[in-house]
Amino acid sequence: MNSIDLDRCLDSLNNASILVFGDLAIEETILGSIAEHSPEGPFPVVQTQNRILTPGFAGHVARLLQKWGARVSLCTLVGQDSAGIAAMQILAQEGIDIEPVIRDDQENTMVRTRVRVQGDHYPQREILRLYEPNPAGITDDQIDSLKEKLDSILPGFKALVIVDAFARLLPPVLLDLIKTRCKDHNILTIADSETALERFNGFDAVTPNLEQGRNYVDEKTGLEALGPVLLKKLSCKNVFLTLGQQGIQVSTPEDSRHVPTCTFRVFDVTGAGEAIVAGVAAGLTAGMSPEQTAQFANLAAGIVVTQAGLALVEPGQLRESAHLYSALSQAHKMVNLEQLEAALDQAKQSGKKVVWTNGCYDLLHAGHVLYLEKARQLGDLLVVGLNSDASVKASKGPLRPIVNETQRAKLLSALSFVDYVIIFDEQSPIKLIERLHPDIYAKGGDYNIETIDQPERRLVESYGGEIALLPGVEGMSTTHLIDRIIQAYGKPE
Repeated sequence: MNSIDLDRCLDSLNNASILVFGDLAIEETILGSIAEHSPEGPFPVVQTQNRILTPGFAGHVARLLQKWGARVSLCTLVGQDSAGIAAMQILAQEGIDIEPVIRDDQENTMVRTRVRVQGDHYPQREILRLYEPNPAGITDDQIDSLKEKLDSILPGFKALVIVDAFARLLPPVLLDLIKTRCKDHNILTIADSETALERFNGFDAVTPNLEQGRNYVDEKTGLEALGPVLLKKLSCKNVFLTLGQQGIQVSTPEDSRHVPTCTFRVFDVTGAGEAIVAGVAAGLTAGMSPEQTAQFANLAAGIVVTQAGLALVEPGQLRESAHLYSALSQAHKMVNLEQLEAALDQAKQSGKKVVWTNGCYDLLHAGHVLYLEKARQLGDLLVVGLNSDASVKASKGPLRPIVNETQRAKLLSALSFVDYVIIFDEQSPIKLIERLHPDIYAKGGDYNIETIDQPERRLVESYGGEIALLPGVEGMSTTHLIDRIIQAYGKPE
């Protein structure tokens, strides 16, 4: 995701009303140092320096969305105990609407404790976790309270995000109410479930991880097929299958594609799941495409895992990460022949269709962009063969190119629908086509099947490739652009 897409997403998300519903726990982090080792047994004695309380699960998803500019309300069930009171204070201080929260004297708010220590000769590290048993089911009175609350408030929201950690707060009567009300009022529905994925059929999006997806479908199902199979079984509009450091597989009724992440250093994966859910909710609520939504979620999770605990992600951190991700993505797109062969072999093994086109792309203009976007729509990957400076001079004269090959390659790499750029010196890319065997050979402009390079045509047809001719846009060409510049600035005053 580039900075322009990110800013557009954050602008569209600003003040969008989102309800987060689901399980909440307090994540307690005890920070300290090992003062000594006990003489009574083989365990350290930790001298406590600080205790940090952070609302987790639905609470953390709500905090992230609020931080990114959405207007967030939280509906959950907490006790009137110290953990529940602390969670509500933190959320209220951050501007989250907690009026929909059901508070019950008979409820125990779950606490999950982590002990982290740091010494003079070692960095901070976790040495112990204390997890309470998962909470028991809810009472009929609690169900009635949640049902009444959801029934009254749901119509006021643009999106609903469900965080289902313990299969507890969603008995059938509540889930049926949610589905009905959201459908009646055109409310986006996003769900993350660690226990019962099948209950969220018909949702706009679900965000299972690889293990959850395979448990629901079939452990033998291949990765490439897993997302589409989940999509069909759940009748969802989008499945965002999270793959850890490998990114997200996005499956829609139209296609399925892998959106890689850009993680620079993994320090602590705590909160990565919540960041993915919040990122998906943010992207879809802001009207982004599924692929852009996955990129947003990857950015957020990639920042979270570089920090300890349930870290909040600031918009400024997202922008900084987007700048870096865009720069790295452009660098990865500019490849040599060996790198390109390896990438395309892997893509073809996954059943992806490769589109090839080539040209000078001197003074990149709107006609080029429109053509390349159309070419990308023909398949799953677009490879652009770029004429080197030497080959451009040989074909167009000593004054061309206007822009050197490195700059032209960087400009092409900045286009989201261009996957790879390779520079070649020959007048014809026929040697590259012979090595790569692209599925589709695209040609733009005024060419027809008889006027394109015939040796290239015969080669593509010999291995069963497809030739696609895409007409150019009248009045849009580098020559036309140069003529306009000369007319405007070429004569002295």
